[in-house]
Amino acid sequence: MKKFVSVMTCLLCALFVFSNVSFAAEGAPIKGEKFITRTNLKYKGRIVYFHNMSKEGGIIPVGTPVTIKGTSGKTISFRIEGSEKTYKITDLCNVYSKYFVNNKNEIGLQDMRDKAKTAIKDMEIYEGMPKNEVFVSKGCPAYIGIGEKSWGKTLEELMASNTWYYNLDTRRREMIVNFKNDKVSNITNR
Repeated sequence: MKKFVSVMTCLLCALFVFSNVSFAAEGAPIKGEKFITRTNLKYKGRIVYFHNMSKEGGIIPVGTPVTIKGTSGKTISFRIEGSEKTYKITDLCNVYSKYFVNNKNEIGLQDMRDKAKTAIKDMEIYEGMPKNEVFVSKGCPAYIGIGEKSWGKTLEELMASNTWYYNLDTRRREMIVNFKNDKVSNITNR
């Protein structure tokens, strides 16, 4: 009887583990799936930062068509359409919606004022800019609270925060963006 209980316990544990793995994988993008970049994405080499470090590397502009090359639990690989360049984002695969959208209209660029479009093109922000436009322009912040990394956070969790911290460079300088009523209330560089 003890053997039977032990075997059943092991089977139940294995079933629980595998059901959680498949549940987590259901939220991941599928190889070959096509998307549009939701934000400006910063990269160095072939690695896209999970957060945007303003002064480092190159930029993949918002609205760039991409194809998913593959995923693992903590990496999303994608190729820019019309190019052989493949990039990787190291973040949980099930939070990919903070980086990609299915349709360019989901970004809302068509409804933005010219001032916002110019700022987004230059990865800039300004006081009074709506939170969603800041996200499109600057991308994912490094932190959404003191010591609270944005890594692994969903888009909804990011948007719920009223303070975003962007790393300006590798010297620990940062830009702090505060929001009031979902608009930039002040910007501090330190």
